[in-house]
Amino acid sequence: MPNPASVYCVELHGKSILMNNPQGQYANCKLPSGELIEEWALYRRDHSLSK
Repeated sequence: MPNPASVYCVELHGKSILMNNPQGQYANCKLPSGELIEEWALYRRDHSLSK
């Protein structure tokens, strides 16, 4: 099953960039605007449960 945050990044025409830190691996999304944001932060920002 694909990662929903990674799929959303690609749907926005972004590029998923895998990163490593001492805690493990995570992915950033580089959007066409040049914005670089962690994929899950982007997903949560745009899929807020409160409307």
